[in-house]
Amino acid sequence: MAEPQFGTDSMEEAAFHEAGHAVVGALLGCRISEVSILNTNGLWEGQCHFQGPQFSTNESLKYALDLVSGVETDRGRTQSQMAIAGILAQAKRLAEKKGECNSVSFVYEGPLNDFIGIITSDNPLALNAELHFAKANSATTTPVTVRGCWFSRTDRGDVKCRPESLTELIIATMKLLDTQANWNRVIAVAKELLSPCNRNVDAKFVLNSDQLSSLLLGLGHTEPV
Repeated sequence: MAEPQFGTDSMEEAAFHEAGHAVVGALLGCRISEVSILNTNGLWEGQCHFQGPQFSTNESLKYALDLVSGVETDRGRTQSQMAIAGILAQAKRLAEKKGECNSVSFVYEGPLNDFIGIITSDNPLALNAELHFAKANSATTTPVTVRGCWFSRTDRGDVKCRPESLTELIIATMKLLDTQANWNRVIAVAKELLSPCNRNVDAKFVLNSDQLSSLLLGLGHTEPV
């Protein structure tokens, strides 16, 4: 999932964004072959390379035909959840920092219309979204609210499901990331990606298939790709 048009000025947020793609992709049975982040003109961008269990060499043509027929495919749902996961993981990390709390969870009943509206918008610049989080073990019921430009055009273009399915997919992805074991994997992938030893000669931070196989062990496909 390349992000050439938009990025973030936070290296850590970029790493969590790509880690979200990778962990949820692995949970959904995809093989994650490479994750990377790179600073371009002052903004951090990222890529998550994967192969999904339902994907074939004719996947683009097949999905175009499925869209015409109105049939929603498993491939489309998987790709949609992976795209959404990067955005949500980045937002969750930002909420942890803003709330000064190591444990926050998504407010599933929160105002998702704003979030959904941005995914379905025809405006290429409408990329900001607001999400609400609850602190764990907190006496206050005031949610932590974060707003940011987490979408890239590529992420938004990778959401390949019917609009009426979006709420279900967003909440399902939120629940995956709120599972502590899964969130721990996101943290592990992001931290490893940020390690100076993974910075190559082009100043790009990269995790290869062998590193990812170890970090994602037990989540879907574990063999090197």
